[in-house]
Amino acid sequence: MSGGGSGDAVDPNIIISVGLIIIFVLLLIYVIGGAYLEKIHSPVGHETSIALILGLVVSAILWQVQGA
Repeated sequence: MSGGGSGDAVDPNIIISVGLIIIFVLLLIYVIGGAYLEKIHSPVGHETSIALILGLVVSAILWQVQGA
């Protein structure tokens, strides 16, 4: 049956591709953030905290988008 139906199905390959892009962007931010924090000799903070916070933000955004 064509037409009708939910029509909201997303290709699994697109989901995997977007997920990998998000992972690589977060990894890039992790590496750049770590290099920057080491350069300025920050007394507080660590690149892991940057990655965790960004991961939480990205997850919250994706959760809201998926619920819409």
